[in-house]
Amino acid sequence: MHSWTPDDMPCPGGTTAVVTGANSGIGAVTALVLARSGARTVLARRDEPARPTGPDAYAV
Repeated sequence: MHSWTPDDMPCPGGTTAVVTGANSGIGAVTALVLARSGARTVLARRDEPARPTGPDAYAV
């Protein structure tokens, strides 16, 4: 059985992804993977994250 990795994801370049729950857990990881893959990524979250939010907070 093949385990899924971010390398298996088709290139989302030119798309916009809105990720809910992006301030922690799987939402944060999903947002990071999408942004690294070239998607314009919008972080939709209810609360401000506990960590810093400057340009380096989600270094892609």
